Amino acid sequence: MRKIISTILALVLVTSTLILAVSCGGGGEKTVKPGIINGGVTWVDPNGAVGTAGNVALGGVNIAVWDASDQKVYTAVSKADGIFNIQGVVPGTYTVTGCAPASDQDAAEKRWITKNVVIKSEKVTNVNFDYQNSVGDQLPEKYVTD
Repeated sequence: MRKIISTILALVLVTSTLILAVSCGGGGEKTVKPGIINGGVTWVDPNGAVGTAGNVALGGVNIAVWDASDQKVYTAVSKADGIFNIQGVVPGTYTVTGCAPASDQDAAEKRWITKNVVIKSEKVTNVNFDYQNSVGDQLPEKYVTD
């Protein structure tokens, strides 16, 4: 008889533990998934030295993503076709900058900044830089990366 009672008590204990685990949030929580930043960098020399009509893809540009505390949290370099891709970006609001390497002839002019870039869970956000939105020497020094 004692064995039957202890078996029943053990079953009651296991069942109540399972019920408690399920009712205390064992499955209703949302997981925030990262987003993606896609973009491209294009350039037309303002002096016409490029010699082509339209924008030209610009590779080798250092892309940086800065958080609300102005800490650099993600980086990439644009490919030869000007495209860059940053995956695994935690949802939030960021500043995205682009800087041509110091070795580039027009590096001081090839600087860009886009503020208040909102990244959402599992979404792709596009950030494109071109000559028309270049800020050149006006980019605050803290954002200049090489």
